[in-house]
Amino acid sequence: MSKNKTKKTQLQDDNFERSRRKIMYALPALGGAAILASTKSKASGTDISAHTVTSSLGTQFSTVPRPLHERFTDRVYAKDFGATYWHQDMSASSNIEGLNAAFEFANQESHNGERKVVDCGPSRISVNKSSSAPGVVDFQTLKWPNNTTVNYIGPSGENVLFLNHFSGPYGEYTEGVPVNELNITAPYHPALILNVKTKKSFGGIAQKAHTVGEANNSVTTESSTIGFRIDDDNVWQWIVNGDRLFRKNLWSESKGLLINRFVMSGDTGDVGIQRGNPQFPMDIAGGMRVVSTDQHGPEFNQYDNVNRFESPEVVLEKNIKGVSTGVKLSTDPKGEMLKVSTLHSASEGDAYLSLNKGFFYIVNSYSPNWQGAALKLGHNSQTQRSINVSGTINTQGRDYAEYMFKNESCGEILKGDVCGIDNKGLLTDKWNEAISFVIKSTNPSFVGGDDWHEKVLEPISEQATEQERESYLKRLQEERKKVDRIAFSGQVPVNIIDAEVGAYLVPVERNGKIGVIAKSKSDLSMTEYMDSVGKVIAIGDDGRTIALVKVC
Repeated sequence: MSKNKTKKTQLQDDNFERSRRKIMYALPALGGAAILASTKSKASGTDISAHTVTSSLGTQFSTVPRPLHERFTDRVYAKDFGATYWHQDMSASSNIEGLNAAFEFANQESHNGERKVVDCGPSRISVNKSSSAPGVVDFQTLKWPNNTTVNYIGPSGENVLFLNHFSGPYGEYTEGVPVNELNITAPYHPALILNVKTKKSFGGIAQKAHTVGEANNSVTTESSTIGFRIDDDNVWQWIVNGDRLFRKNLWSESKGLLINRFVMSGDTGDVGIQRGNPQFPMDIAGGMRVVSTDQHGPEFNQYDNVNRFESPEVVLEKNIKGVSTGVKLSTDPKGEMLKVSTLHSASEGDAYLSLNKGFFYIVNSYSPNWQGAALKLGHNSQTQRSINVSGTINTQGRDYAEYMFKNESCGEILKGDVCGIDNKGLLTDKWNEAISFVIKSTNPSFVGGDDWHEKVLEPISEQATEQERESYLKRLQEERKKVDRIAFSGQVPVNIIDAEVGAYLVPVERNGKIGVIAKSKSDLSMTEYMDSVGKVIAIGDDGRTIALVKVC
């Protein structure tokens, strides 16, 4: 046979093979796979209905190959559907149709329960996000097939393995759950080794990558191997160049002068967050956020929600011989208040919080009222003490006062007014009802008798709703009009003008009400002295008298 004739025959066979492959893929996608069940290759004319294979041990096996239409669906090549390699066609649009056709074919075949592999070769598919670069196929425009592994080489030469697999029915998830795992299985020391070949490992011969790396001051040109593996004790290891005594920089990102890091020290196991050289088991620069959320919250995780933890918690625990002691920081169920509680069973009188030289102790009794305050404390049930200090207690107030109830006929008493006490121990503003006289406090430093509300209102529960609390406070404000704070010692302003320093303040009758005058010591009768409510020690900036309280 002449060379020209041989060349012509070969060309015909090649054309036939290309046409056959196009039809072979097109027809199964259209549901016509059955007509391709031929067991004879029309390109070669060879009968492939049976083959005899001899093993290396001398045993012979008779096999029957699968039909061609089945063999070609195991691994799908996108270029057989019209997709082109990036160096062949820089147009993204021409690739999308071919890629989607290959994906759709794999998607249809995978409906039979078989998981497929699609090989896209060196394709210009964006790696992980939308891209508008010329000739690059937007990752989001492709119809990625289910139960299929797609591999391709990205625009910058990176190898990409895209997994999109689902399990069968799993518990309550009748449609299955995503199972996209890269599983490395071995009888001993399974590992993933990332090997950076340095010039030294190449016998000192510089590769292009070495030159590029050194030009950019890349430290990777000085390292060789990073290995992730499970050791003999089923402990996860990360080893660089076979050396465990190094600082493991798990993640690092440079942003100008800032370097964000997540570091684990190889020699101590200390972990640093935003810290390049951790000095503590957990060394954090900046803040730390602990979140407990439900399905409506941001970044919801079904394994960390209010069904397991009603509030975010930080636990500081010491465990010796199986006995735990320590404290827990958490919030109340509403997340509005910080709570400090002990892990162990603490007794009354045990200290649980230290603030430098200040200590908080466990108490069993708590009964402050619901009126607003900056600090509310319980008390020790044995000693009845709430506060025990070794220094002074400083306040801006001027006197000691107590709450006293007014009688039903008593009108408004202004701060600094002199008023009376009737024969039932109630405040009065009427001269003929008074058997003793007092001054209403203006700015007390200590106030007693703050349990007055318990005599007129039922205590509100700690578990009261917000609406119940608001209603209670409104009633409390109405009842508050029935009591006043009366000064029993200290300095108080008194509503009298032009009094002389050193004079005594004597109550007098004024139109049935109670007034006050200032009298010098030489002018006082014994009765007036006995009834006097204070002695003038200064004149205030507003002209009113400042007096030392004298209880008559």
